[in-house]
Amino acid sequence: MDVTDAQCKTVTAALAKKPAEKAKLDALREQMMSGAMDRQAARAEQEKIYAAVGVDARVAGACRRKESAQGGPASPGVALKIAGGSEVSPTGMRRTRAGLVFVKKGETFEPRLVQLGSSNFDYTEIVSGVKEGEQVALLAAAALQAQRQQQNDRMKANSGVPGMQQAPAAGAGPARPAAAAGRGG
Repeated sequence: MDVTDAQCKTVTAALAKKPAEKAKLDALREQMMSGAMDRQAARAEQEKIYAAVGVDARVAGACRRKESAQGGPASPGVALKIAGGSEVSPTGMRRTRAGLVFVKKGETFEPRLVQLGSSNFDYTEIVSGVKEGEQVALLAAAALQAQRQQQNDRMKANSGVPGMQQAPAAGAGPARPAAAAGRGG
């Protein structure tokens, strides 16, 4: 949707007159970006707030997108990289996302929704949802580690010294010529 500068100024002025509503909108965006709130539910709430302010939600959204595209103030959904590789949103909050972990209970694991922070192939920060000392398993991280190990194993198996024969794979005996196979011996 294309919007004019005049439409965007109207939206900005309407929100400036009702700072409590603007704060609610910012909080909704943060909840949506963190995964704490479903996108459709957040949009429905945003539409109600914009209606209370007297602004068309579609116009307000188009103005936000236009402002971001022109290098205006960063929206709450844009993360900034800081030293150490951590991500922080412009509001100063660490960027999180919802995740599923399995918490060890006795001899079994039970699923639990948590808020995840920074991660790499080896470590994932759990911001909230578990207590210190609880043992957890992350399926996504385990799957990535297994995939990485398989790729490393394939690379090792396919690389060798030129001119040297590779040892046959486990369980595969020496190949017999086709003619010898037919004579039973």
